[in-house]
Amino acid sequence: MSSKTTNAILNRVIRVVNRTLPAYLRDARPWSYPGRESALETLLDVGNQQVETAERLSTWVLDNGGAPESGDFPLAFTSYTDLSVDYLVRESLRRQAGVIAALEEAIEDIGMVPNAVVLLQEALGEAKAHRDMLTEALSGSGRGSAGTHAAGSAGGAHAGH
Repeated sequence: MSSKTTNAILNRVIRVVNRTLPAYLRDARPWSYPGRESALETLLDVGNQQVETAERLSTWVLDNGGAPESGDFPLAFTSYTDLSVDYLVRESLRRQAGVIAALEEAIEDIGMVPNAVVLLQEALGEAKAHRDMLTEALSGSGRGSAGTHAAGSAGGAHAGH
C-alpha cells in the first residue's frame, strides 16, 4: 500500500477521533450540577485522550510525507453546552460506537502496513476503554480509569461526531 493511501486512511481516523463530542467539550465547558463532577471530568479526560490519539496518528502521517487533516467539529455541538452532563455522557457513549467502528474499518483497510496497524490497534483499544469509562460515568459509579491513559487495550470509528 502506498504512503498516500495509508495517510488517507489515517487522516480519516484522525478526523473521527479528533472531532468527537468529548474533544469539543474540552474547550466548551458544559454545565454540571453538584454530585456529577466526576462524570464531567470523565468526559474531559476522554476528550483529552482522544486528541492525544489524533496527535500520535498525525505524527505518523507527517513522518510519512503527508499532511494531517484534523477536520471540523459538527456545528450541532454548539447547542450541546447547555445540556446536562448526563445527557452529554449518554450522547458521547452513543457516538463512541461510531468511533470504534471507524477504527475497525481502518484496520481492515490499512492492510499490510505493520506500524500503522499497531497505531490503529492501540487507538481501537483506547476507544473501547473510553466506551467503558463513559458507561461507568453514566452509571454514576465514579471516575473509574478516567485519570489514566487507555493505551494498550484493543478496540474503531465511522461517525464519531
